[in-house]
Amino acid sequence: GYAVETISLAAAGLDEEYHQLKAGPLKSAARGECSATTMVAMLEYLSSIRRIFQQAEKGARYMSQVRGTIENDAVSS
Repeated sequence: GYAVETISLAAAGLDEEYHQLKAGPLKSAARGECSATTMVAMLEYLSSIRRIFQQAEKGARYMSQVRGTIENDAVSS
């Protein structure tokens, strides 16, 4: 199947960790360990990964619903 539960758990875990992860680049920039440009790039990268997981979860849910609809239609026919 499309492992909706597995993807949902991974997305939820990533979402919880996302806020902790983005603190790293912010702190590094504040300490002068990286430039603001580097910090922004790292934050955008983290944000992109988060969005990919969110879209994967959304896609898995959609495919699961489509599959259920097709199976129900096949049984009804």
